[in-house]
Amino acid sequence: MTDLSWGTKLLEVPKEQVRCAPWNPKPKGTPEQRQKLNTSIHKDKSAGVLAVRELVDPDTGEKYYETLDGNHRVAEIHESKYETVRIENFGTVHISEAIVISRKREGHYFDTDLLQAAELYKDEVLPVYENEDFSQYMPDNHEDILKMVKMLDSQPEMEVNDNQQEYSPPPETEFKKERLMPLQVWMPESVFLMWSQWRDHVSSEVNYDSVNKAFELAVAEAVTTIGAR
Repeated sequence: MTDLSWGTKLLEVPKEQVRCAPWNPKPKGTPEQRQKLNTSIHKDKSAGVLAVRELVDPDTGEKYYETLDGNHRVAEIHESKYETVRIENFGTVHISEAIVISRKREGHYFDTDLLQAAELYKDEVLPVYENEDFSQYMPDNHEDILKMVKMLDSQPEMEVNDNQQEYSPPPETEFKKERLMPLQVWMPESVFLMWSQWRDHVSSEVNYDSVNKAFELAVAEAVTTIGAR
């Protein structure tokens, strides 16, 4: 047992002592999602550390642990060959505090920089996992990751002048005398696919063969359409 300085305790206990929280608002998930998680746990030989609180069974009087973060993982552990589970024990907290802790643990505070993630997969992951079927144990499948990496092809090449903090236009831009302003846009995959179709269309139909030109035309078309209303 390890006591953490801020009050919780790290333990490894028999899996029978850990139960899912019946109040957890997350759905149980599809059989495919549960199988992915199961495969991931066995591949890593780890389910991580589950956040729990202490409770007493009213029928038997025995102490057990209820998950605050890890319902899906503990469910898969109960079906696995592993006999123990690692937990972080928050003690006998009230259900109101348990719900708040659960939300804090399961919520997402920060977004992923998709371009940086795409570069990491392109440079570090795909060369090693070239033929790996990620769909067996990751939230993303191989096709999803390839789509993410393809975003790198849609980014204009821009050079930064360290002294003036201005961007030098790439050779193909029509606005060589203007300052080129950076624009990073996050969008749903469905919108990104529409953008990709538009980029391919203007490239083949009207010879707008760069991302910059395709975006300039898209903005011009949108402004024209709004102005015509």
